[in-house]
Amino acid sequence: MGLTHQVPIREVYLTSGRSRKLKLGRYGMTVKHVPRWMLALWTGQVGAAVRALAWMGPSHVNESLTALRRTLPSAEWRALASGRAFLPSWMAKAIGEEAIRG
Repeated sequence: MGLTHQVPIREVYLTSGRSRKLKLGRYGMTVKHVPRWMLALWTGQVGAAVRALAWMGPSHVNESLTALRRTLPSAEWRALASGRAFLPSWMAKAIGEEAIRG
């Protein structure tokens, strides 16, 4: 999404269940509990954008949204903007403000 230059070392799978580490043969994987709003209705690029904004946090949401507005296709941006009601208030407010500026 172009928000950071960090590369994940290992995959982390998100769940509404409990966090745990699993072993599949010789491979290990992490399943991490997240709030339901991070999982509901958010697939593809919109889901990745929501999770990226959550990871960046309220202090970096405005510059992150500016970058997302440039990189997301317009249909994906509209889907993100129209789904604000499912998001935490700090994120929904910032998305609404960016949509107005856009």
